[in-house]
Amino acid sequence: MKIIATTTFKKSISKIEKNMIKRILGKIDLFYNISENVYDLNLDIKKINPKEKWIYRLRVGKYRVLFTFKDKTIKLLDVDNRDSIYF
Repeated sequence: MKIIATTTFKKSISKIEKNMIKRILGKIDLFYNISENVYDLNLDIKKINPKEKWIYRLRVGKYRVLFTFKDKTIKLLDVDNRDSIYF
């Protein structure tokens, strides 16, 4: 499995406080290291738009991480407060 972080994700995560960055990266790491069904854990992952087949969100407190998960590759798109992350 592979993780790719976009420039937008890197820029957005750099603006978040350090303790929340640790929590976010911990959840991403947990998702990355799971070989079984990810929906069995308490990761709170959902599709954000049924029309976009591969875009998901991961909830970490008041923050949301948008990512795609396809062909064993996680592409981190963006991270922000829940009020401003959705288009």
